[in-house]
Amino acid sequence: MGAAAAAAGGGGDVGYVPAGSIVVNGTDEYLDRTPTGAGNRQKYSFSCWTKITNNNTSNGYLIDAGPIAGNGEGIRYTGSSSTPLLITGAGGVGHSNRVTSAIYRDITAWNHVFYIKDTTNSNPSSRLRLFVNGEEVTDFSATQNPPLNDALGNMNNTNTHRLGGNAGQATPSQLYSGYYSEVILLDGYVALPTDFGKYNSNNVWVPIDPTTVVTAGKGTNGFWLDFADSSDLGNDVSGNNNDFTPANMGTANSVLDRPADNAATNVGNYPTWSAIDKDSNVTLSSGNTVAEQDSTASFKSVFATQVVPSTGKWVWEIKQTVSSFVGDGYATTGIASTDVAPSIGRSGSGTITFDYQSSATKIRKFGGGATEADYATGVSLTNTNFTFQFAIDSDAEELKLFVNNTQEGATLDISSLTKPYKIISQIYSGGNVDHTLVTNSPDFVNNVPSEYKTIYTANLPEPTVKNGENNFLPMIYEGNGEGQRIGNFIPFTDSHTVANSCLLKSESSQYLSLAKGNLTTPTGGTSSGNQKFTLSFWLKLTKNNNNPADGNGSMIFGTPADSGGGAIQLQWAWNSTQGPAFNWTDWSAVSGGGSNWLRRVLGNATTTAGPQGGRLMLDYSQWHHYVIAADWTSGGGLAGTDACAKIYIDGQLQTLFLYDGSELVKTNPAVTNFSGMMSDITDQNIGWYPTGTRYGCFYIAEVVGVDGQQLAPSVFGETDTSTNRWIPKDPTSTLSSASDFGNNGFYLNMASANDLGNDVSGNGNDWTMNNMDTSGGANQIDDTPTENFSVLSPSLTNGNGVVSAGNLHFTVTSTSNAAVGSTIGVSSGKFYGEAKYTSGSAYGFGFGLANSDSTVIQSGSGTYLGEVANSWGINASNGNLTNGGSVIVTSYAGGALSNGTTYMWCLDMDNGKWWAGNADTNTWFTNGSVGNPATGANPGIVGLTGTIHICASSYNSDAITMNFGQTTFVNAANIPTGFKSLNQDNLAANTAGITGFSWIKNRDATDDHILQDRVRGIYKYLVSNDTDLEVVNVNSIKRFLQQGVQIGDMDAVNTAAESYVLWQWAANGAGTLNEVGSIDSTVSANTDAGFSVVKYTGTGSAATVGHGLSTAPSVVINKPLGSGSTDPNWQVYHIGVGPTKAIFLNLDIAPATGSGYWNNTAPTSTVFSIGTDRDSATDYINYCFAEVEGYSKFGTYTGNNSSDGPVIHLGFKPAWVMCKRTDTSGNWPINDAIRSPYNPTNLPLFADQTAAAGSGINMDFIANGFKIRDTSVTFNASGGTYIYLAFAEHPFGGDGVGQARAR
Repeated sequence: MGAAAAAAGGGGDVGYVPAGSIVVNGTDEYLDRTPTGAGNRQKYSFSCWTKITNNNTSNGYLIDAGPIAGNGEGIRYTGSSSTPLLITGAGGVGHSNRVTSAIYRDITAWNHVFYIKDTTNSNPSSRLRLFVNGEEVTDFSATQNPPLNDALGNMNNTNTHRLGGNAGQATPSQLYSGYYSEVILLDGYVALPTDFGKYNSNNVWVPIDPTTVVTAGKGTNGFWLDFADSSDLGNDVSGNNNDFTPANMGTANSVLDRPADNAATNVGNYPTWSAIDKDSNVTLSSGNTVAEQDSTASFKSVFATQVVPSTGKWVWEIKQTVSSFVGDGYATTGIASTDVAPSIGRSGSGTITFDYQSSATKIRKFGGGATEADYATGVSLTNTNFTFQFAIDSDAEELKLFVNNTQEGATLDISSLTKPYKIISQIYSGGNVDHTLVTNSPDFVNNVPSEYKTIYTANLPEPTVKNGENNFLPMIYEGNGEGQRIGNFIPFTDSHTVANSCLLKSESSQYLSLAKGNLTTPTGGTSSGNQKFTLSFWLKLTKNNNNPADGNGSMIFGTPADSGGGAIQLQWAWNSTQGPAFNWTDWSAVSGGGSNWLRRVLGNATTTAGPQGGRLMLDYSQWHHYVIAADWTSGGGLAGTDACAKIYIDGQLQTLFLYDGSELVKTNPAVTNFSGMMSDITDQNIGWYPTGTRYGCFYIAEVVGVDGQQLAPSVFGETDTSTNRWIPKDPTSTLSSASDFGNNGFYLNMASANDLGNDVSGNGNDWTMNNMDTSGGANQIDDTPTENFSVLSPSLTNGNGVVSAGNLHFTVTSTSNAAVGSTIGVSSGKFYGEAKYTSGSAYGFGFGLANSDSTVIQSGSGTYLGEVANSWGINASNGNLTNGGSVIVTSYAGGALSNGTTYMWCLDMDNGKWWAGNADTNTWFTNGSVGNPATGANPGIVGLTGTIHICASSYNSDAITMNFGQTTFVNAANIPTGFKSLNQDNLAANTAGITGFSWIKNRDATDDHILQDRVRGIYKYLVSNDTDLEVVNVNSIKRFLQQGVQIGDMDAVNTAAESYVLWQWAANGAGTLNEVGSIDSTVSANTDAGFSVVKYTGTGSAATVGHGLSTAPSVVINKPLGSGSTDPNWQVYHIGVGPTKAIFLNLDIAPATGSGYWNNTAPTSTVFSIGTDRDSATDYINYCFAEVEGYSKFGTYTGNNSSDGPVIHLGFKPAWVMCKRTDTSGNWPINDAIRSPYNPTNLPLFADQTAAAGSGINMDFIANGFKIRDTSVTFNASGGTYIYLAFAEHPFGGDGVGQARAR
């Protein structure tokens, strides 16, 4: 059953290779079966792998079941050139359907199509579900749900079941044209897409062996056609013997084209003639392997779907069949430059083609503007059947032509053509000529020359970049107006493990205290107080303190003024009008008072002319490190200067402060001033300021006080070089003895559960726990900077609910519903957690889950968890499991939730399943049978995809307390095997590089494009749409992360309730000195991906600058940073324009000519050149891009003013494409795969404009390039010339990777 071949040679980790595949012509070929008995007409699953050939404009059915002259049930490509998928089904009431908004017209690669029908599902929207390449399709242009429990469908009934055509006609008219592999129907069984495919290590959806699911779910009428036996194409290998009868088909319909690679058996994705890259007068047949022309009296061209790789030796054959020759020279075939269009004539520039002239027994060569030239004479062939074999050496740029295993003519120099070469056929009307493209060597007429390979995915070169997302990653995110981290982060390995933290709850007035009577004269001061000290701590906020009325906020460290009138306070708020701010103020009487107070309130200003507003990271999901370092001793020389009092956050010195309208809130103490910090003149408190009710609400860890030294943050933390994260460091590696901490120093590592104030420095400066659990250890938490657990996020609730108790407790006091989501969302992995329910009304929805941040928030806006689509919740009043407003499992919890009971849940995102149970009794809830997460059996929810957040829900004083693992689980001894607590270290690893260049644009509103990079550093940005010089804003990008960035609340990057796109390229650190050019530069180079960031200072003279790449850049983008430049434009070099001209990223004008731009010199493998237009004494930033085959490409194309526009071959499935017209003026449109996840890709943003995303059918992304679908002059003016920049989502194919999927 379904023999699996281990991938050999190509395909890398694909593993399973389908045993067979077929092609049907869309004219008269299909397969039929009529069941003898009815099966389950309420539930079934259908799976197949398909590769279309002609957009299926005649309603191409993949499967249809129904009576003759009756309505059918199945799935098809609809009858239009736009080609959406349509699921259709006749039923007891009306007609059910799903019509996708996505367009499926990519003929270059395979897709996996999977759909399920389940009319017993109480959720109407879940009765028909469609998945393509593992992802559920949820965007439909038309939707009609089947009735509940409808059992009148035609699938699994005793009527015709047809593959490849409609069942309603004895001779079908709506036939599918394309390829099939692994066609499977499960009778009475609702499967998952993961039963048939998986994402491999490069995130490509690949086939897996379906034997297990077929065995489990085949039922009565289920079948599995693996097409392994070419003499019995309808053979069912499921064991049911439900064989199909092929119509008008034979062994020729069996092909080697498959959705997975095996070079040992010549299996993979093969090129054909391209239905989307041809003249309209060329017609294709036989799976697009045969091309012919209609009655137009001129040469018409068609190209192959795959190009000749730019390196290596490659061979293919063209079989010419002539039924009735009108004359000589009616068909030529050969190669063309990569940018040649189908409108090219027989002798057009950029082509080299050949024909056979029977009257003179010679082969002629055409191209390059010449009409013909004798290439080989004395060649005797028949007009009706001969084959040319082409052998290309791409490295040597040579072509050989073979006929009957003999090379004809001389080896040709083809260096005049642009690589990669396209395979071309040109046919003239009236010749009745067919050209068959043959690329699978078993069908060759000629022998394969030594060292040459045939062209298909298994033979393609191994890509340097196997997963484009590791080097270029587009992302979309929603602004929150507060600051957030965006991207994919990996668990980081810590050199110092922090085992415990202390949770302080402001609602319980909890704090730690150290009485002054237990201290002595400070090492860093005198009996009057302290002047030299360092306080270090790690903090994770647990309560929203935005705009407090009194400015109290969350007090971190408070010291009363025993001699009257003041305190030392580190707090998280400023006042109610200027928002939150980190505030360090020492205003005790002994400090001198007045203008000599020590004040540091972080903001955005450097002077009193600066912007107003406080600054604070309201981040509830992560730990941050703070260091307060002071030295204003008389001998230190720092008194009265900014250096006397420093604040570091995550290792970075903070230099911008709040301006409150009258003064900059930053003052420095004099040498006559003394502090109470770590001094015996006053009591010390963590989490409380004695004047008023100013308590802290946070997790705190690694609290270190050093008396007598002003230390750098490197004593307490370090940068993890693999992720660029600031992580804890063992302070005792520097502070190795009690004396190093000073007289009043301390180290609280929170290791003693009932004595969290225990000082382990050796000084014995122990702190007292106040209003805290000193017997049960409840304030000691496992959530730490090195093991960051999920909590409930105040940012993921609608505001009616209240989050407390370390952001683990959730309730609402009003008679309305509210929900809150976990700070960590997951798309893979297996996780366990618990939820304790406390009943108020026993009416709300206790706990559950939701897909995406926006769904969590929507679930709480007066609706209950589970009321909206993509959210699920357990009803506290009856135990029903609900989704989308409908009950999906009745009494799942066995009845109402019980007051005081702890429940448990398991989430398996590797298989899309969720279970719940009673943790107190170690009992899993029942869905048909008792659930078992360890075996995967009987989950409450199946088919979960996307990013899932665990949720708590409340109504009218119901309460839920979540435990994600930060405290001991009730059912710790019985956690199912393989499931882990929900913390950052248990997330799936991601080893991609740190972002080196980021580009952010508001999708919804008019805003600047914000460009930042690691070489210039955080806070500094440029805008691509203007000539503005570099701007500093601390609320732009605050840190570059691995596959992500941390942003503040700057409007252009983070306005609340607005949507943004982030494009990011990985580089290599903050840059190193490069002395290769005549001007030294600072370079951060990712050589594998062909990208570098280069900064230099201009001289005003022509010069060369080292770029750090091993190959010559095809694109250089240059921008002055300072005010000294006379030309502040974004100057762009592109290989398609050349070094004598420049184009400008911020302008729509045509290229400008002049040596002052690039000194008329193209970049080399080590340097790029600059002309005299780049001024002296001004800094410049440059973004350099070199082509990497399979990952990036920078080329040109010519427009044709047709919606059937040019195809641009990239060798990869694009994630991002930017274009620019160059023969005249034109804007810079950008399309990407993240904002347009399916074709058409039609939401352009413009690099030179501030406008929000536009709309229109601009282009299709395809598995190995893109196709223009727009007549706009911006993309496709007739005869217009265009340049483009493109980056990959995945390479098209090659050794070590899975095939890219059709889009």
